[in-house]
This record gives sequence, C-alpha cells and structure tokens, in this order.
Amino acid sequence: MRTSTASLALALPALASAAKCKPYVSSEALQELVKIEDLMAGSQALQDQADAHGGNRAFGSGGHNATVDYLYETLTKLDYYDVVKQPFSEIFATGTSTLTVDGAKIESSIMTYTPGGSEKGPLFHVPGL
Repeated sequence: MRTSTASLALALPALASAAKCKPYVSSEALQELVKIEDLMAGSQALQDQADAHGGNRAFGSGGHNATVDYLYETLTKLDYYDVVKQPFSEIFATGTSTLTVDGAKIESSIMTYTPGGSEKGPLFHVPGL
C-alpha cells in the first residue's frame, strides 16, 4: 500500500499539468471559425501598419517590426497558444536604381533580395499592366 500511495502522490502533479494542456487544433473546427469580417479587419490592421510606416511592412522596417508586435499581441490575447518572439539577424542591403529609356530617365526603385546588374534590350508595352 505504501508503494501505491507514493506512486499516486508522484503522479498527481503530472495529471494536474496534463489537464491544463489545450487540445490540438482541428483544421475543420478552425475553418468553421474563420469569418470574412475578421479576415477583412485583420487585413485592414496590417494595412494600417504599412500606412503608418511609409506605405510598407518590408523586412527590417518600422512597418515590419510593428506588424510583428501586432501579431504577437493578437495571438497572445487569445490565450490559446504559447507565443514566443524569436530574435534573429537577417542581412540585407539597400541601394539605388536607375532606368533609362531612349535617353530619358524613368523613376525606378529596387526590390529587396533582387540581384544587381544591368540590361540592354527592347522594351515592350504590355496592355493591361
């Protein structure tokens, strides 16, 4: 009897913590909870982050950091997930671009993660773009 009492005493904390575990997310149940109004509100919140930071949420920008904070706070408020911010370092470069068409300089900008280079050749107009 002594052994079973000791075993039960040791097992109770494990059982108590197991009872606190939340169930796995069911894809079907989760899909039922998704509402277009909530998606639109979330999209607007992300757009607001971009608008407040020069029109973008590009990696490394204030808009990106504000977006990470927004997502962290939103998920934390659900009190369902264990949400953790994991710091990391990503190296990227910024630069300038030039575009000249028939001798006329055209406004242009670079895109992050695109390789540098130069190109000469015909330029085609594509209707609808």
